[in-house]
Amino acid sequence: MELGHHFTVRHGLTSGVGRGYLRSPGLAAPFHAVRSLSEPVDIRDRCRAYSQKMRPDAVFTSVTAARLWGIPLAAGTDLERVEVSVPHTAPRPMGRGVRGMQHDPRSTEVTSLDGVRVLSPASTWVSLGRVLDVPDLVAAGDFLVTPAFGTRRAAACSIDDLRRVLGLGRRIGAERLRRALDLVRVGPLSRPESLARVLFLSAGLPEGVANLRVSPLLMFDLAWPPWRVAFDYHGAHHRSASQHARDVRRLDLARDDGWSLLQATQDDLFAHPFDLVGRLRGRLIERGAAVRRVHPSQMARLWP
Repeated sequence: MELGHHFTVRHGLTSGVGRGYLRSPGLAAPFHAVRSLSEPVDIRDRCRAYSQKMRPDAVFTSVTAARLWGIPLAAGTDLERVEVSVPHTAPRPMGRGVRGMQHDPRSTEVTSLDGVRVLSPASTWVSLGRVLDVPDLVAAGDFLVTPAFGTRRAAACSIDDLRRVLGLGRRIGAERLRRALDLVRVGPLSRPESLARVLFLSAGLPEGVANLRVSPLLMFDLAWPPWRVAFDYHGAHHRSASQHARDVRRLDLARDDGWSLLQATQDDLFAHPFDLVGRLRGRLIERGAAVRRVHPSQMARLWP
């Protein structure tokens, strides 16, 4: 008898499995009426488990869909429950580990990913309007419309796709989504790069070019070519000795080529964003850029 790694209690009973086995501590029970041969190890595994009991017209949505597509999210985002949506004529899914929602099928695009029903990339982005603020909506949009660097992975969708799906119907967070859509760009390769770009724009700085390659050895996270000013974000992988050595060499190469390169860390971006803005503003002004003054209260708020 082959039940699969995940199966419903009903399927087990109709297949001849005894109730004692279904209550066995050797089986995991990730959701009500679902059994698994082992505890789900990640979001894809959890969704495969829950899909055993899903209605055929249900779909994974919002944060769960974002995680399935690999969209980077803030650390405080609720990741514990799977978010499942059904057509607005059906009752919301309920139960342990589940957050039920409803959607209008006429304005929702559904696809299949790793064997489960999930919102399309563009519909996923629109569904995040209920939970994300503008900077993270921009970061999510940038991720979806930008091909993966150094791989053959194409962009998940286009900016036009985001705009088209947003226009299909009424949306929760529609104003945030519209503001974010105006800022989505092809190019940023990480959430911090996107957030830094949003921060700098909100502070009145000119818009930089994302991931501009200026030589075979130099590519900047953000660059302002008219003034030869550039910005690089150094994430956790920059802490290794080998990467630090490469970063020092890149700084020297940038200076030799006439660029003023500002390097920043997580602490700069999230704990001291106003100081970071001030440092970048100073470099741009030094090189002749026209920069608007914006009160700190009007600048974007970022979350690590």
